Amino acid sequence: MVTEQYEVPTAEEVTEEEVMEKVMMEEREMLPDIVDNAFAAGSFETLVDAVTAAELAGALKGERPNTVFTPIDEAFAKPPKVQSSPCS
Repeated sequence: MVTEQYEVPTAEEVTEEEVMEKVMMEEREMLPDIVDNAFAAGSFETLVDAVTAAELAGALKGERPNTVFTPIDEAFAKPPKVQSSPCS
């Protein structure tokens, strides 16, 4: 079957797996990447600075899925001083 814009494959020519793969790829392209999310959130400046300093932005903007577990900036703040007493 041919439309004015492009050729549309028939159901016999496309497997369910191919359809799902295409849908997933399109969804990934629409989602912001790790670097964009971290920058936009505003609470991951430490991560953004570290990624920039290590020149990893390109790697984290790559095509493969990436997962990064990182605390928010507050976790990197100086911890409060704890009063401790010598053990008896």
